[in-house]
Amino acid sequence: MKSGSVTITAINRNSGTLTVDALSAIDGGSGVAADDYIYQYGDYDGAISGLAAWLPSSAPGATSFFGVDRSVDTTRLGGQRYDGSSDTIIEALIEGMALVGREGGSPSHIFLSFAEFVKLEKALGAQIKREVQRKDSISGYASLEMIGPSGSCEVIPDKDCPDSVAYILQMDTWTLASIGEVVQLTQLDGNRVLRQASDDGIEVRVHSYANLGCGGPGWNCRVTLPS
Repeated sequence: MKSGSVTITAINRNSGTLTVDALSAIDGGSGVAADDYIYQYGDYDGAISGLAAWLPSSAPGATSFFGVDRSVDTTRLGGQRYDGSSDTIIEALIEGMALVGREGGSPSHIFLSFAEFVKLEKALGAQIKREVQRKDSISGYASLEMIGPSGSCEVIPDKDCPDSVAYILQMDTWTLASIGEVVQLTQLDGNRVLRQASDDGIEVRVHSYANLGCGGPGWNCRVTLPS
């Protein structure tokens, strides 16, 4: 793992380009290479284990995941994977839904990026069945409905989902578990706020002891979408 940190000085959100102050600070001047991952400082191995951890892009090895060796049953313990990069986006999602159904799952939701959602919307054309945005919507965004071998799935765009990937999920297998409230004020010393010593202001800190859990990884699927 490379070491070092930089400060982002500019962002082009359309091109996906980050400008930083000094790449020479990374790993003795080696900079950032293809397939490197960039983390917010202090967050490495300190954040919630999300969908990419529970449903990795390749079959998991023997490395322990929350105390479980997932290599003994890579699909039931490490989720399903379908490479739809050579399919159309509709074919890729239907194949992923079928894979989950074959394993006994009943997927209810599909999450993908806004760019992939638009591709699907265009591909479906007149076949689209829209779901009106509801007050209890998971994401807050309007969705599409797609029919698969195990029934219908609600297709929802997610701003945090990477391009070229879709997650087909059986939502009742997932739980966000936490000790206390998911996000809570840090007041172990009895103080909700602190006065700043060198400024005319107050400081508030929050913390979270939470993680994502899945009771049936094999009933969920990560789909690689066509580029």
